[in-house]
Amino acid sequence: MNHSETPTACDKSEIRCPKVLQNVMLALFSLHFLGVLSEPLRFFSRSDVRTGPEFAALGELLKPYSQWLYINHGYFFFAPNPGPGHLIECTLTTSKELEADGNGLAASQTLLLPDRNQHWPRLLYHRYFMLAEFYTSRFAPAQVSDEAKKDLEFMQSWAFDKELYDQLQASIAGSLRHSRNVDHVELKRLERLLPDSQQVLKEGWTLNDPRLIRQLPETVELNDVVPVDLLPSKTSDGPRP
Repeated sequence: MNHSETPTACDKSEIRCPKVLQNVMLALFSLHFLGVLSEPLRFFSRSDVRTGPEFAALGELLKPYSQWLYINHGYFFFAPNPGPGHLIECTLTTSKELEADGNGLAASQTLLLPDRNQHWPRLLYHRYFMLAEFYTSRFAPAQVSDEAKKDLEFMQSWAFDKELYDQLQASIAGSLRHSRNVDHVELKRLERLLPDSQQVLKEGWTLNDPRLIRQLPETVELNDVVPVDLLPSKTSDGPRP
């Protein structure tokens, strides 16, 4: 047998992936990569009053894909250090007399969302936890500065956020009025701070120390209105998460 005719390995050109298929695979990979990043990027660009418009647009564009694969959880892997937690304190009041079966409310009752002593199993606690975090994240200030009012784009965004926050507040209050059979519900946003090393090691504070909980204001004073130079689009060092 002639050695020159000995079969050799297939020519690389014969097993190379077609160019069209390469482009399709690259497009699919890019789509999935952007879908994974869209929610964390939107979370990263979020400030107290606005989300980065380019990342907000990216999130909206890829929302059907990210929701379909459930990759829209928005894990904030840009800053893994945990921040403060948030709760909703609900004050339920009614004018009805205490019922014979004891299910009525004599005057008022305070409900905490979430409450690890009341909400079990853990999944129920987590649902209320996510509700409290979402409710807090959607807060919109009741007032803005006169300078900020000159920014038409900001005012449109602020008006949208304020309406959404008011609707969310009304929805939670309405659900509690119906489920608890009360006449009035007042919601307060609470923030649970993390103790620092000094408080833990030297002062003996625990994670559930009541001194770590503070009430967040629903309104701002006139001297504390949101100035236009604190908007994400106006800052030089980027948006504040």
